[in-house]
Parts: sequence; structure tokens; C-alpha cells
Amino acid sequence: MNKKILLSLMAIGLVVSVVGGMTWAQWTADTEVLGSTISTGNADLKVKASHFTNWYDVIDENVAGGNLLGSEDIYPGWSITHDLEVKNDSSADIAMALSVYLNIPGATSDSNLRNTLNMRIYDGEGIDVEKTMEDWRGDGNAEYFGVLSKDEEKDLKVEFSFPSSPGQDNLQDVEIENFDLVIEGVQVIGEVLNVNTGDSYSTIQDAVDNANEDNTLLVSAGTYEEMIEVDVKGLTIKGLTNPVVRNPESGFTGGTPVIQVNSEDVKVEGLTVHIVEAGGNVPTGIVLSSTAHRGHLLNNTIKIDFDSGHVGIGSWGAEDTVIENNNLDIAIGADATGSLVIKGNTVARGYDEGIWINGVAAGTDITIENNTIEEYSVGNPGNKAVKIISEPNSVNGETNTSNKLHISNTIKADNIGVDTVELGW
Repeated sequence: MNKKILLSLMAIGLVVSVVGGMTWAQWTADTEVLGSTISTGNADLKVKASHFTNWYDVIDENVAGGNLLGSEDIYPGWSITHDLEVKNDSSADIAMALSVYLNIPGATSDSNLRNTLNMRIYDGEGIDVEKTMEDWRGDGNAEYFGVLSKDEEKDLKVEFSFPSSPGQDNLQDVEIENFDLVIEGVQVIGEVLNVNTGDSYSTIQDAVDNANEDNTLLVSAGTYEEMIEVDVKGLTIKGLTNPVVRNPESGFTGGTPVIQVNSEDVKVEGLTVHIVEAGGNVPTGIVLSSTAHRGHLLNNTIKIDFDSGHVGIGSWGAEDTVIENNNLDIAIGADATGSLVIKGNTVARGYDEGIWINGVAAGTDITIENNTIEEYSVGNPGNKAVKIISEPNSVNGETNTSNKLHISNTIKADNIGVDTVELGW
């Protein structure tokens, strides 16, 4: 069952002018915001503006005392923030998702504006997602951003912003006919919910095995003792409140991943993987195999209670990998192909290196930035914090191979706590 908060803005005009060579935009002076509403599609999900006293199923212009967003000048660097509160009146947790529906006459203007205007939703406590309208827009891929427990109330801020240098010279006389901001609520009844089919499962592997391409699985809080293999293209596996996936105490060999991804375009987000030694065997954490191209491993935690030479997160030859904002007790390792992005991660204890990149295919571009390596060489003295064995096409945008890319200075500048780098070429 879906519950929706709907914000509808009708007939907003946008004009872009050029003054002194700088592109800027403003809402026209006679702009009207017609039919604006915030509404819930089901009584289980309530909404109000933060300055209201009462909760509503529908907030329209009569309740709000005027247009909900009004009209303002828009210019490079412009932004506006709106405060909302949502409340779960149901008997179960509700997973909240956000989509944007934007309808602008004229394909060129539509595309340019959708790729220029940004929207961010955040709560100051961990929810913080910002995308362009193009990425937010409702094409069936809603962004799940948080959970409301039974009877829980939450403050949300929604910020709209125009970049400081939009560079869009052809957004003239653009009229937004329909702009819907939708916060959807899906009741989480089982441990693992497929939001596309509405089916719930007691294990993550069962949910994966029954998923279709491009489905989203939401994993509720709890501990899941299982090894998981993902063979579904475009699958998103997202932990709602830091669920723990722990390997069983038998039935696997050393080095087997707790989560192995074999398919393309898979995203694994918000899981805690607890690596436990079992019968002398130690698994790895989350691994992308050589066929898992364009994989995205985001906001995961890898826990282990002892030092291990295995990796917490690995990518073994997959093309165009992103490893981002993960917290690991052990190292990140990769073979790089196409592009490899490792950024914003924290590695507490590297048995050898904190981050190591082994095989590098010709033409590969590597980004290693804003990582924190707290300790390294804890089990094998003499190693470096970061090690790249083969020469890539570029590292952090530098391509001057004649002087080894000056990679030490680049990485030292961009990675907190990284003081040594080893190059293998």
C-alpha cells in the first residue's frame, strides 16, 4: 500500500536573460502558482508545514493562506528552503521515497531545466540526498531516503537551488505546466521488501532470487545470517536502518564474499556486513565480480573483530566501479577497468595497505579522494597507505605519465590521513 505526499505547482513561468555576458534567470513578475497542494494519498501518512499546528491529509492554498511556494527571482546561486513535517499514523514502519514529476513544453527547454535545477531533501540526522530534477523525476525509480516508525514524526527540509553558473542560454520563456513533488510511503511488513512487487521475504537471498531487473529491495533492521549472490541486473539493495548481514558459521571456503555481485548496474547501500571466522575460514565483505560493471557500493559498514589480509570491499575487474562513503575495519582492494572511483571512505586498519589497486587495464582513469586511512601495515610492516601496482591513464585527473603523475602529492592533498603512496611502475 502506498501513501503519498503530493506537492503540485501549476503554471510557473521562467525567463532567462543575458546581462553583461552572464546567464541569469528569474521568475516572471506575473508568475502565478496555481493549484498548489501537499496531500497524502492515505490517512496513515500525515503532513504539515512546520509552522502549522494541525496535521492534514491535504494542504491547499486555503489552508496555507496563499501559494505554498510563492514566486521569487531566480539567479545563479539562488536557493529556497521549505520546512515540512511528516507523521506515520500506521501500525508498521513506513519507508519514504521521493520522486519529482516535471512537465515543461518543448523538449530542449525541458531537458536543460531538468539538468540545471537541483533539489535536496534532508533532516540534519543522516537523511541528505541532493539531485538534479532530471535525476529526481518520477520515471519509476523513486529514491528511498528514510524510514518512519509507528507514530514517529520527522522534520524534513526541501531545498531548491540554481547553480552559480548554470550556463543555459536557451531557457527562454520556459513555462512549467506541472511540477509534482511526491513523497511516497511504503509499509515495511516483512524483513526484506521488494517495493516494485510489494512482496516481502525473510532472507535477502530469497528477495534477490525473486527480483526482476531494476527492482529495489529494502532491508529492515535485524541480523541476516547468510551469504548473498546477486545475479539481477540493475538491482538496488538498500538497508533502511543499518541491518547486519553476517556470514554463517559453516558452508563456505576462505575468501568467499559475504555479498557477491555478478550483474551490471547493481547498487548496494546502507548494509553492515559482519565478517566472522568460521572453522578457520575467513570470508571477504562485499565484492564486485568481473561482470558486475557500473557497480555502486555506498554507505556500507564492514565490521571484523580481528586483523585479516582479506578485503572488506573489492572489485575484481568490473568496469566503471564506484566505492563511496563506506566505513571499513579492513582494506579496500580492486582491479581497475574503464574507471574506478574510491572516495569518502574510512579504512580503520589495513593489514597491508589501506587501499590497494592491483591490475589496471589500459586507458583506465582512477579517482582516489577524500578517504581516511587510520592505520595500515598492521599485520605486514613496511607497506604504504595506498598502493597502485600498474600505471593507469590518469589519477585524480593527472595524466603526466612522464613524471609518474606526481601521484604522491595528489593523493596526499586529497586523502585525509594518507601520508605514503607506493607506485608499482
